[in-house]
Amino acid sequence: MKWMNIAVLILLVIFLFQLSCQKQDSAEQQQQAGSWLAFTDSTGGYNLNYPANWTLRDHAYKQEMIRADLFYENLAGLQIRMLSGYGRHQYEFTEEYLKDFIKEMESHHRSEIQEIERHMVTGIRVPYQKILLRAQHETGEIWLFLQYIWPYSGNYLVFQSGVLETDRERFEPLLDEIAASLQFRNQ
Repeated sequence: MKWMNIAVLILLVIFLFQLSCQKQDSAEQQQQAGSWLAFTDSTGGYNLNYPANWTLRDHAYKQEMIRADLFYENLAGLQIRMLSGYGRHQYEFTEEYLKDFIKEMESHHRSEIQEIERHMVTGIRVPYQKILLRAQHETGEIWLFLQYIWPYSGNYLVFQSGVLETDRERFEPLLDEIAASLQFRNQ
């Protein structure tokens, strides 16, 4: 009788584990194929879409550099910034921006940062420059910082995002999709 109870308990644990895995897969599928919400920054002059299960903190009303924070739990985040271009060409702006960003992140996160990818994304509504940085923290943890940059009315709209390297396959396609949804309201 004791063995029968143990066998039933083991079967119950296996069943609950499978059910848990199915729920996790289902949640990830919903995140990827689920509903999306719209965010409009009227003063910034743009709008974008983001997954409904992400959290948005709208700072656009403050009319400051940081326009919004968008994140999924503590696993992936994206900060939207409107930065002054001061008449600089995109190449010049990007080089200076990256230099400052890397210096700040290396100091703040106590990590060594290197650029691993840079390219233009075209064939969508509003083309942008995408830059991928890899940060090795002193603890060994590896983060990826994805930068999305658009020139806009003499300024630059920048999405600063970050994910653990182990979560790249899960979140980079969503971040890319958010970036691809961007639309400037005067275009």
